[in-house]
Amino acid sequence: MNAHGSFEARCLDVLKAFGKTLSQMNLYNANHPAVKQMTSDTASALSSLLTEAEGGEITYSIDQDKLVANGRIIGQVFELPNSVPQIFAKFKLNSVAFKSGLTEAELTAFSEMAAMRPDDAKGLDPGSIRRSRKPMTAPRLRKPRSNFFRRLRISRSRMRSKSS
Repeated sequence: MNAHGSFEARCLDVLKAFGKTLSQMNLYNANHPAVKQMTSDTASALSSLLTEAEGGEITYSIDQDKLVANGRIIGQVFELPNSVPQIFAKFKLNSVAFKSGLTEAELTAFSEMAAMRPDDAKGLDPGSIRRSRKPMTAPRLRKPRSNFFRRLRISRSRMRSKSS
């Protein structure tokens, strides 16, 4: 990761690391040591970046062939592993926001969802996962109701029907 670079460059580096993590999850499960290490490294880099982000949040989106983080162009889509733009396409997302306090367990859960095969993900609504997920066992998440994705916001595309 580019620890001393501009904020935009580090936003791109974190997204690249997340893409590599997803690529690893396509090969191995989330408990594999290589995947655990990549997830840990990505969560650490993201956490440090979130402390510098305005409002403690980074919102990623794709505008045609450009990558945008918090309203600033950070690079081109071709600079990322294919798994990242595929998340936006597979779930018809407008944006994905990471909020300060995101845990490694939450990043792992999001990565597992994002790494699902297209057939398995067809009927999946990211919001339903957030609502139906049982509380995680991580110490800071032991509460009566689920905190799953509390620090992750997913914005879906809205299809408008044409009036006749």
